Amino acid sequence: MSWPFLAIVVTSIVTCFLFRLIPAPTSDRAIFVSVAEYLNKGSRLYVDVYDNKDPLFYYAVSSQRLFGAAGEYVFELSIALIAALSACDIARNLGSISKLQQKALLIAVPFLVTGAFWVPGDTHLPATALALLCCSQYFRKRFLLSGSLMAILLFSKLIMFPLPVVFCLASELSSPRERRLRIAVQNLGLIFIGFVFSAASIFGLLASRGELFGYLQAQRNNILYANSVLINSDGFSGSLVAHLRTIFTDQASVFFAVALPFAGLILAICVAISRGEVQARSFAIATLATFLSSPFILANTGLWRHHLQIIYFGQTLILITLAAMLSSYLRRSRAITMISVILLAVLLSGMPGFPHYIDSPQAVVNKLVSATQESAESQSFRSAYPNGHAFARLGQNSNVIPHGAPMNKLVCPDFHQYVFYSAERLKNILDCVRIAPVLVIDPSFHRYEQPPNWLPIGADKQRIIDTWNLFVSAGEDMVRTHFSCKRFNQIRICSANAL
Repeated sequence: MSWPFLAIVVTSIVTCFLFRLIPAPTSDRAIFVSVAEYLNKGSRLYVDVYDNKDPLFYYAVSSQRLFGAAGEYVFELSIALIAALSACDIARNLGSISKLQQKALLIAVPFLVTGAFWVPGDTHLPATALALLCCSQYFRKRFLLSGSLMAILLFSKLIMFPLPVVFCLASELSSPRERRLRIAVQNLGLIFIGFVFSAASIFGLLASRGELFGYLQAQRNNILYANSVLINSDGFSGSLVAHLRTIFTDQASVFFAVALPFAGLILAICVAISRGEVQARSFAIATLATFLSSPFILANTGLWRHHLQIIYFGQTLILITLAAMLSSYLRRSRAITMISVILLAVLLSGMPGFPHYIDSPQAVVNKLVSATQESAESQSFRSAYPNGHAFARLGQNSNVIPHGAPMNKLVCPDFHQYVFYSAERLKNILDCVRIAPVLVIDPSFHRYEQPPNWLPIGADKQRIIDTWNLFVSAGEDMVRTHFSCKRFNQIRICSANAL
């Protein structure tokens, strides 16, 4: 095989790998983009426009949207790079890891954090990068900065916050005996001061924007959501089991996400003890504590397969640990080192197939088109109201909602509805929609004859569909009574009838 041909092949693969990071504005990402666009117009999060995600994540998406789809793509690339660089920085703490292994980690970590459970443009990848950055600053002894980053993580992805806290705490407690307790307390105290200062600043920002109460209410909604009809169980212990049974839907995910890393960590600890490598042992113990924390968080919050991304922070630390353990064997060959570390990363990511990492040229084109053109709802609404209008919306998370026109304004903050919402919440949405001057109705606002197959296995599916169908029926009755509608392709644009 000639070198020019090999260079073309490698360049093509890398290009396709990088382009797969383009977030397509569908499903949950459609919600993120919709909320971000209205935040950029001056709306208040949780008050004028609602979603349950954490505020700093939405502020980040809003900043990306100022530069359009290119801003979103550059952000995803930057976050993957920050995760890789932070992992390399952490690895330098272990003296046994060579520069070659660090370079291998730089290549391998993006494969891990965008593995089998990853979704482009989701909340988890930025949180994983932030958690790794927290720990890298901890090892650089920048404790105030590490604490500040933990506060940023808390308000970016709350459920990821405990993981770097556990790692830093376990790292201090498992450090060599000759280290004095006073030093550990001093380090943790500096982290705490940095955290409190930044957390107080963020609280102040939310309060100044009038979003603090809404943020607290959103956290309450998240607790209710995690223990809703999506999890059919009795009691606290039953709920924990039900969450784990739901999130680990197949044996392969259990093996690659839990059993294999756990066995590898125990082996790494034993090897470090036998070699007398105190620093490696301390790192492996802290990693084990972090790894065991992830299933506990999933047992309280896990519902969907992409929630398994929470393990990628711990899996990255495990990758560093295993690379250090195998250091004496991986120094002999540059190729073996690269291949071994990348293969470990793919295994720890959930062992996706090769096509997962490569987007076809057609898939790339489709993503670019969907990311850069107006959504079907926006086009239909602009046809009816070129300058925009105040409106409400009925429909699921299927489309980016109308935005950008000077008169566009959301009448009802809850602009998208999931099929598993409670009857009370759906009734409140209809009460708000009823007074809207204009109504956008997406095709996803429809009855179900059978429960959709994407609902979790433990969900009370019949109850969910019965509640949703009653909501749709009540909504259609309201539309017939209070609105006059025109159809633009599959989108209905309805104006309120004169009283």
